Amino acid sequence: MHYFLLLLCSLGLAQHPNEAEKLFRAAEKKINDAETLHVDFSGSLVSPRGNLELKGGFQIANGNKSYLRVEGLLDKRPFRLIAISNEARQRIEIGPPRDISVTQELPKAYLTNLIALPTRSGFLPYVVEGGAGGTKGKEVTRIRFLTDDVAVSDFVLGKKEKLGDRDAQVIQYQKVIPRGGGKVMVHLWLDSATSLPLKRSISMTDKAEPFQIVEAYDIRINGKVDTSKFEIPK
Repeated sequence: MHYFLLLLCSLGLAQHPNEAEKLFRAAEKKINDAETLHVDFSGSLVSPRGNLELKGGFQIANGNKSYLRVEGLLDKRPFRLIAISNEARQRIEIGPPRDISVTQELPKAYLTNLIALPTRSGFLPYVVEGGAGGTKGKEVTRIRFLTDDVAVSDFVLGKKEKLGDRDAQVIQYQKVIPRGGGKVMVHLWLDSATSLPLKRSISMTDKAEPFQIVEAYDIRINGKVDTSKFEIPK
């Protein structure tokens, strides 16, 4: 009986978050609780199918207000995406090669997923999932997030490193991409002073076609935002 109780206790303890997961969850909570959020980012993806470079940023304020801009090169071909939300409306502009724009209702959980990008999924998987296509002569524009159904697990506390003049704590975790996307290994560098993400690397671990993603972040919370960015063109 004693051995059985000890086993139950050990299993219960194993379910508690370790130090790495606590740091991860704390970073998510700090970003989620912010009144305003300003994120600048840059990143690159290298894979056998092609390379991708991007940079951009987004701002978020109360009232479902957000402004996202992403631009970069896909195999040396330029692309751009702009998404603006204000209250219940959203404006999306995509191009080139085709310049497409649409104003529509703000999708459910859009801002929740946008906020999660710096901590959970990263921007490059998000940009890959954004796009536009034709349906019976009508343009359908979408931005589909992966953060809703991405499971994270196997947190490991890494070493402390220096990123420029910032002290950072590295944490490692695995992320399962839904719909058969496979499992990836993620390393996240958290600023030791602010607990916010500074850098992320993502690598495929169980696919025949490996890829490597590296992203860098500059995150500011509860500061001033440019309210003119939230105006949706008529």
